[in-house]
Amino acid sequence: MMNTNFQERSQPLKALCFYWICILSGLVSNASSHSLDIVAQLTITCNSVSVNFSDNSVINPISWQWNFPGATPATSSEQSPVGIVYSANGNYPVQLVTCSATGCDTIDYMVAIEIPQTSIVTLGNDTTICSGDSILITATPGFTNYQWFLNGASYPEDSSAFFTPVAANYSVTVLDANGCESSDEIFIQQVAPVANFNYSLTATCDSFAFKTVNLSENATGYRWNFGDGTTSIEEAPTHNYEFTEDLVLSLIAVNGNCSDTAIVNDVLFQVNLFDSIPNVITPNGDGLNDCFQIEGIEVFSECLSINIYDRWGVLVFSTVNQFVCWDGRDQNNIKLIDGVYFYIISVGRYKRKGAIEILR
Repeated sequence: MMNTNFQERSQPLKALCFYWICILSGLVSNASSHSLDIVAQLTITCNSVSVNFSDNSVINPISWQWNFPGATPATSSEQSPVGIVYSANGNYPVQLVTCSATGCDTIDYMVAIEIPQTSIVTLGNDTTICSGDSILITATPGFTNYQWFLNGASYPEDSSAFFTPVAANYSVTVLDANGCESSDEIFIQQVAPVANFNYSLTATCDSFAFKTVNLSENATGYRWNFGDGTTSIEEAPTHNYEFTEDLVLSLIAVNGNCSDTAIVNDVLFQVNLFDSIPNVITPNGDGLNDCFQIEGIEVFSECLSINIYDRWGVLVFSTVNQFVCWDGRDQNNIKLIDGVYFYIISVGRYKRKGAIEILR
């Protein structure tokens, strides 16, 4: 029979710490002179702390009643309950009531639980690589194990960082010192812009209109170099050249940090009008070679002059800023005699001298 005629007394319980758990304080109410001895051991898991409690008292108790508010399970009647799980940080009360033939003792105390923060692995943001390049994939260092996957299949790499030239979906699963698992993935896309263009030239009195046709692929930006000190970032610009020597043009097609270059060498900036100047006219009305005609010259009428001289250097015909198909007549519309005459044709800054013969 339990003895209830005892004088209660309380004494402070010494603070005990075991790694991530500390017995902060407690009071012992006893009905005997026997001492209590309580031991706590813990196991750290990823999201919790599991504690094993033991009552090593020397009072030879015959029953035990543990109370663990905030833990799972919340009670136990075993002498040494194991696997008492705390899933959140905080200070938790623990109570033990032990009873023996001479009476019961009660211990109340607090435990401080601090769960280690789970480490998270990161691979960074999705990114791109250029064709032919490699990239360094880096996972958060400090884990005990790294398992890599390439497009979902196991990849033979076990370090936290490595170079790869392969664009794909990479993922990693890691374990930390507590056996906690973390995963992340990164998508690496290969970018391969292809630069290509065509162009057309239209001559005017003072320049060439250079019109581009952009044929590039997989590009998000463009950098044109027109070879005369000017540039453009338009997709398909039109550029005006003064009459100039042959130049080298280039187009750089850009996508992110990747680029490709197309080059056109020796673009010919020539007025081809002079290639079609006849050397004989036969103004006899048969519809064949009846006048001195230059194909395409009407485009340059605003900057055109044609002067024709006889063999003695006398000006016999002249026209300025208009196109005239000269039929072998002088300024007074009088037929000139057959023979060889000399011309000076000016188109803007270009001039061409030559001879033309009249044969009727």
